[in-house]
Amino acid sequence: MKRWPDGYPAFRGLDRPHEAHRQEVERFLRGFADVGGHAMVAVGSADDYEDFAGDGDPAAGRTRADYAEHVAATRGAMIWPPGRNDPCWCGSARKYKTCCGSPTFI
Repeated sequence: MKRWPDGYPAFRGLDRPHEAHRQEVERFLRGFADVGGHAMVAVGSADDYEDFAGDGDPAAGRTRADYAEHVAATRGAMIWPPGRNDPCWCGSARKYKTCCGSPTFI
């Protein structure tokens, strides 16, 4: 949000935009799973993303999608949902059950 405020306009003005984004992703993944989908999550970093975007528009959805494909191809993606006691997909290093996997999170 600090580097590319136009990348996520729905989160502008929120006190905790990163948490709101994680909640949105978790809701999407749960909804996808509810209809029988199987998801993988590619986790990157802002610094790596900035390097990847180069001269491109880092706020563009296509750039984010290309980066996710790049991360999945080069570092792999994790199966979602992680096990309850496995590290959370968001990179917090907390157990999934006490982070994004908590029923009270979304």
